[in-house]
Amino acid sequence: MAARRTAGRTTRRADDLGYGREDLGEGGSDEAGRYSWTRNGMEILVTAAVGPNTTKKDISASFAMRQVSIAVEGEVLFDGIPGCELDVDECFWEIDEDDDGNKKLVIHLAKRGVTSRWPETLLKN
Repeated sequence: MAARRTAGRTTRRADDLGYGREDLGEGGSDEAGRYSWTRNGMEILVTAAVGPNTTKKDISASFAMRQVSIAVEGEVLFDGIPGCELDVDECFWEIDEDDDGNKKLVIHLAKRGVTSRWPETLLKN
């Protein structure tokens, strides 16, 4: 485990503690099963199945440092305070396909701080 000296003390680097780029692993899903999310280092990937006729015009997304809102065809997927502050310029969404050819919405939520770790829930509220 890497360590560094800071003001006469030895401290562990954030990456060694599972923060920043090392914030990896399962995230969870919402209670209704509409989306799931995973921790991928400096970003959180949220995945939601969408209908076969869903287009970019059907997606409404708003990213702010302390607020995120996603709706599909007018129905709110999630809306609230994200688990970490967001780097808004690096957040985006895309429509993709899963391994079976079904359409899915993939939302990329980029964390603002390299020493941050996403909590157990996607949203704080």
